[in-house]
Amino acid sequence: MKLSEIAKAINGHLIGEDMEVVTIRSLEVAQRQDLTILLDKKHLEKAKNSKAGAIVAAEEGIIAGAMIKVDNPRAVFAKTVELFDKKDTRAGVSKFADIDNATTIGENVFIDSFVKVDAGVVIGDGVRLYSGVSVGKDSVIGKGTVLFSNVSIYHNIEIGENCIFHSGVVVGADGFGFERNKDNEWDKVPQLGKVIIGNNVEIGANTCVDRGCLLDTVICDGVKLDNLVQIGHNSYIGKHSLLSAVCAIAGSTTIGEYNMFAGDVGTVGHLKTGSNVIAMARTGITKDVPDGEMIRGFPARPHKEVVREEMTLRRMVKKKISERGKDKKGE
Repeated sequence: MKLSEIAKAINGHLIGEDMEVVTIRSLEVAQRQDLTILLDKKHLEKAKNSKAGAIVAAEEGIIAGAMIKVDNPRAVFAKTVELFDKKDTRAGVSKFADIDNATTIGENVFIDSFVKVDAGVVIGDGVRLYSGVSVGKDSVIGKGTVLFSNVSIYHNIEIGENCIFHSGVVVGADGFGFERNKDNEWDKVPQLGKVIIGNNVEIGANTCVDRGCLLDTVICDGVKLDNLVQIGHNSYIGKHSLLSAVCAIAGSTTIGEYNMFAGDVGTVGHLKTGSNVIAMARTGITKDVPDGEMIRGFPARPHKEVVREEMTLRRMVKKKISERGKDKKGE
């Protein structure tokens, strides 16, 4: 791919030779035929020592080769890498797929061998279903969505457009609903709701999204769920929120818009977080969280409050150690 084509695609300005590059690689390993990118000024020395033939950066004169100058390299990073992504362009339905006759299939769809699709399913244009995918009765899959191998979609699930579900994802399993009876045994509560997933949602490998009980479980547009995330029944995840690996969202939790949860964050049920909330790793959220709050710890508290307490404790310990030292000298 020529640098001029890349520059046009990311609204950059080409400086130097309009050379052909094979792929994009990191600063450390890029070679003469490669493009690289400087995302942060703290890696400036690595960039100057890079063997890359060309670089995407905000400053000129970093390497001897050509460069594409942009205002903010990080803002165009995803688009630049995407230009080199070699997508699977296969189309058609494998003769080894099991597709019910009462299925509606759009145009340019790819359905791999050993896919199972039940009656009443609607599959939009450009959908890709890889080997081992199972789609339950009356579910809907929006156009451009990709389900990788061994994804399980239960019955009556709505999935939006341009979603990506990685291997092992399960959507629509029963929520964890049980009530004790008079004999102190657990009776199963039927889960009658469904799961509604918006557009441009990405779900990582082996993540589970449970169906609702009497309400629907809702994942809004642009949400990104990492591997091994659990979303409990009746939960609501606001648009463009991001949950890292091993997060566990208890049933009937409402997560606001643009939240960011680091790894292993958990919530109790029936609480709400506002918009733009950041939860640091291993935070346990036990009560409602207001807009814009950064929280940490278990139970979760405002990050600034915890830092103040830690600094105060350090000063007290340091003072105590100093006093003990003086006492020993005086003995």
